[in-house]
Amino acid sequence: MVFSSLTFVCLFLPAIAAAYFLSPARWRNLVLVIGSIIFYGWGIALILVLSLVAINYGLGLAIEQRTDDARRRMIFFAGR
Repeated sequence: MVFSSLTFVCLFLPAIAAAYFLSPARWRNLVLVIGSIIFYGWGIALILVLSLVAINYGLGLAIEQRTDDARRRMIFFAGR
């Protein structure tokens, strides 16, 4: 799916926008993440997208647990 396709403009974008504005404030980021996974999974292998999400989430947790700035930077650049 590309941004200029009729599927995106007429179906996907309005559905995600409606879900975003109708959901409670604390769930809005989750709606956008799920919408992003669906959008990128539509054109790219979904397994690749989900594995990258899981890896980056794990690296984010590792950064949060570290107190040493040098190790935090190392983990951050490993995820790039």
